[in-house]
Amino acid sequence: MAKDCVAFANARGGTLVIGIEDSEELPPYNQKISDELVENIRIRISELTINVGLNVSKETASNGGEYIKIDILPSQATIASTTK
Repeated sequence: MAKDCVAFANARGGTLVIGIEDSEELPPYNQKISDELVENIRIRISELTINVGLNVSKETASNGGEYIKIDILPSQATIASTTK
C-alpha cells in the first residue's frame, strides 16, 4: 500500500478505497471498520513513506456499510518515496 501511495503522490495524487470489492459499487451492508484500524493504517503509511501527504478516513456508504478512504495529495516540492 505504501508503494501505491508513493505512486499517487508522484503523479497527481489520488484515492485508494479499502473495503469495496473491484466488481462492486458498495461495501457489504454489515461491514464495520474500527477507528483503531483507520489510525493504524495512517500511522503505518506515514512510517513507510517520505513526502507523502494523505488523509485516511472511515466512510459510510448509502447501504450503511463502512470502508476506508485514503486521499493522497500530489507531492509539491520533492519526489515521494518509501523508506526502503
